[in-house]
Amino acid sequence: MFETMYCAFGTGWDLVMDLASHGGSARIEMSTRIPSDLSGGYLQYVGEVLDIDIRDMRMHWMFRDNRWQLDTAQTGFVSSDGTVDAVGLDTLREVMEVAAANCAGVLADISKQWHSGGAATPPSALPAVPLAPEPPPDPEVIAARAHRIEVWAAENGFGAPVEPTPVAVIRHLDQAGVGRVGYYILEFTDGQCYIGESIDLPERLKQHRGRYQDIHRIRVRPDTEATRSQQGKRHLRLREKSLIHGAQHAGLLARNINEMATMIGASKHLDQLISPHEQRSWLDAPDVANTNDPTTRPSFPAERLARTAANYRHFRTRSDADQITRIVGDYLTRCVPYPARTEHHCWVISCLTPPGKRSGRMSCLSIAMTETLVIYQDRGTPAAGKIQVNEAELFPTPLAVREFFRRHPTTGWSDVQYQESGPGQLFLYADTLDALERLLDDVAVTRAAATTALHIMRKGTSMHRKVHCPQLAGAAFDAGHEVNGPA
Repeated sequence: MFETMYCAFGTGWDLVMDLASHGGSARIEMSTRIPSDLSGGYLQYVGEVLDIDIRDMRMHWMFRDNRWQLDTAQTGFVSSDGTVDAVGLDTLREVMEVAAANCAGVLADISKQWHSGGAATPPSALPAVPLAPEPPPDPEVIAARAHRIEVWAAENGFGAPVEPTPVAVIRHLDQAGVGRVGYYILEFTDGQCYIGESIDLPERLKQHRGRYQDIHRIRVRPDTEATRSQQGKRHLRLREKSLIHGAQHAGLLARNINEMATMIGASKHLDQLISPHEQRSWLDAPDVANTNDPTTRPSFPAERLARTAANYRHFRTRSDADQITRIVGDYLTRCVPYPARTEHHCWVISCLTPPGKRSGRMSCLSIAMTETLVIYQDRGTPAAGKIQVNEAELFPTPLAVREFFRRHPTTGWSDVQYQESGPGQLFLYADTLDALERLLDDVAVTRAAATTALHIMRKGTSMHRKVHCPQLAGAAFDAGHEVNGPA
């Protein structure tokens, strides 16, 4: 009873309580009315998601057998004639929490949630990950890492460790009579690992030995199904993806690049542009670091500018060109590491000529090989967009999911499939430019998008430089500076 009362108060529903006695039995009745500041459209949207017709509520308790008992027949939604459509108490609480008033929870203080209210991007909530090579770990640390690898390997079907030489691996596989196709784990002297697949495990080990000088041992897991399959390589890669994701969830320190949410160790190309110290500082406060960066954008020769001039002129004829430019500017300022330093080298943005020339694409911002901000318009629909974010940053708790849903009721999301993104990555889909702009005003969203942007940028340089539109990038820089201003 008290939990329901606190839920109603905390989520902004109007609550009326009545305590009375009837026929010698005490009763308590709670009536809750829909918060007055909720729009009909939002209530309809929540109702469709929960598959419920949301109305005022009534909850009824009777004191019987020396205790308060819920009268389930008189607990539920109130109809226009005053009768009650019985609904479970848990369902009523869920409706209260999802359809919360604007005064409830984090929405009470706009300055804590929105860039436009003066809020800054909060620090990352993820565990610290080294952005540069670590010093040699203590033996106890190495032993703990090795034990974690051993447990995870056994759980995932890998055999006992083998000497890391092609001859030893060939002998091991031939004795088992399982062929040379499958998966492997390299274990290094510092307790880190590398997970991969190959149609020729001994040959793949030769390649790794040429790159790594500190391989300690190798474990293999043959896959005879891949040997027989017509799509054997695809089968191997899908299973490898699952293994790499699982290793990260288990806390293994893997040196892989693709399929990693966070790349450990040094990033040769990025560390030359942005020092590891600057990367850590940027991760703590992306918008502040970007605003205070005095670096100027790179210049482009006239012939390079001529290549994208016509498309940009055509783009400027759109009635929503200024809003799209402003959205790109917000994303650069709030989510992209030192965008002036990294433009063209690490990220590019297209203007009516996206990678692959997919229909409906108006602009696509790519970091390395990965699309992180896309603005598109299908025939007969308004312009829309999507943003890639880190799920652990955006949704650390179930409550965070509900709060996000309340702030952005028409936004959907789906898992990201790009190899460079790794596990735990989402695309947020906004069905209008206004909804997309609102996403980028939310500090929780820009926090999650910034984390993803840095982690992807550490994995490689831009692969789509031919489509980069310096004109749109320059206009977006100007728009972002105008909106966000100096720190």
